[in-house]
Amino acid sequence: MATWAQWNHVTKVDPDKALHDEDTYAGIADTGTVAIIVEGTTNATEARVQPIIDALSSAQLFYEGGIHDYNSAYEMANVADTIVVGDMLHVAGIEAVEATVRGTTDAKYDSKSCALQSTW
Repeated sequence: MATWAQWNHVTKVDPDKALHDEDTYAGIADTGTVAIIVEGTTNATEARVQPIIDALSSAQLFYEGGIHDYNSAYEMANVADTIVVGDMLHVAGIEAVEATVRGTTDAKYDSKSCALQSTW
C-alpha cells in the first residue's frame, strides 16, 4: 500500500446508487485506484459493500456513512480498512464517537485473534 502522499487516484462509490452500465467495481479497481471510499449509504452492512470488497485487489477500502454506534462500526471494521465517522460528533456527541472507536478496535482485535487461532 502506498503512503497517503503517493496516492494519485481515489474513487468514491455509493452502494445505494447503481453503476453506469459499462462500469463494474472490478473495472474501477483495475484503473489504478489506490483507495475506494464507500459513502452515502445509511444501511451499513457487510453484504451491501461485498461486491466492492470482492473487486478489490490492492486498493484500500474506506467506509464512510451509516456508522452510528458500536455495532455498525464493529460490523464494517471487519471488512473495511478504515472507518470514517463523519459528523457524528456534532449530531450524537463524544460518547457515540467513543462507542464507534471501541467497535472498530474490537473488530480489528477479534479478526486478528481469529487469524492467530486458525494457524494453531
